[in-house]
Amino acid sequence: LAAVAIDSLSAEVMALPFIMLMFGQLSLIGLVANLLVVPLVPYAMLLTAIAAGAGMFAAPVAGWLAWPANILLTYMLDIIHLLSGIPSIFLQRSVNLGFMISFYVIVLAVVWLARRNSRQTVTNTLDVIK
Repeated sequence: LAAVAIDSLSAEVMALPFIMLMFGQLSLIGLVANLLVVPLVPYAMLLTAIAAGAGMFAAPVAGWLAWPANILLTYMLDIIHLLSGIPSIFLQRSVNLGFMISFYVIVLAVVWLARRNSRQTVTNTLDVIK
């Protein structure tokens, strides 16, 4: 769950300027929605693939084999509808193209510096070991 939270937060932070530029809003509950839904996506895909295979090769039992996928997908959609229906859950904020580009340039610079420093640390550690 912690890995999903970190991945979701990272994706939200990186997509936020683009979303704010294109849609002029940001979600206050996106991270919670992702924590409740994203871990189940691989299982939903697997169960849906099983149901699809059953539909191709064993049509009489396909409905029964699709039942678990239906339950899981219904849960996921219900969570999304429930959370998106909360009043005032979206802030109406917009950014301009210059802000968005500046944000991504700063992020790229920080990542580049962090990678550069980590390589120097590894090189220094290897020199000490020799």
